[in-house]
Amino acid sequence: TNPEVVAQVDTTGDANSVDVSGSFAYVADGYYGLQVVDVSNPQNPEIIANADTPDVAYDVVVVGTHALVADRRSGLQAVDVSDPQHPSLIGGANTPGEAWGLASADGFACIADYGSGLQVIDTSTPMSPDRIGQVDLPGYALSVAVSGTHAFVMADLYGLNVIDIANPSDPVLMGGIGTFHCPWAVAVAGNFAYVTDRFTGMHIIDISDAEHPIVVGSVEEIADETWGVAVKGSFAYATNAFGRL
Repeated sequence: TNPEVVAQVDTTGDANSVDVSGSFAYVADGYYGLQVVDVSNPQNPEIIANADTPDVAYDVVVVGTHALVADRRSGLQAVDVSDPQHPSLIGGANTPGEAWGLASADGFACIADYGSGLQVIDTSTPMSPDRIGQVDLPGYALSVAVSGTHAFVMADLYGLNVIDIANPSDPVLMGGIGTFHCPWAVAVAGNFAYVTDRFTGMHIIDISDAEHPIVVGSVEEIADETWGVAVKGSFAYATNAFGRL
């Protein structure tokens, strides 16, 4: 009920996204690639290494000993982080659009590829990831979450798209809901998707019927522009454009 910032560390670029694995945080740092931060002492985080990526690192997910990076015009980039002090770029797969967001599921990565919809990449061999499937979507794909056999993509100029990825090589658009002003991010927990709209706050969508998602609640009193969202337990956490949680 009374969250408190206990520490911070400045990165060289724009800290667009972060994932945590063990005692390390991995930051997608824009033009400065992947930054590795030692957070074993949360009150004194320290940048210990970085791995440059070819373009602009927008999103990152850590899977085992590898960090997968959505790297805008360079698609998916795979970084070996088995030794966090010496991360190494080991492979990549270009996408036809711009890789803005990603989510990982069972040896595959789903990429929100801006004007090229959802791209599915086989990451079972990180040194040679392979693009195996795609589906066009209304709007411009910005972020993606995966739950079970479905991917949920937020697209600018539209809203939430629901895609069946049971067959990763043949993803199928099942449904969606396009009632948002400026869609941005999505997180999924159980039968609900929590989505942000930069100008109208956070909205809760019932996705139990994937073909017919419906809005069941909204929180519009979030100050300033609403950007990121995460869900843990019975709480949803939203960030805004002015550095607040």
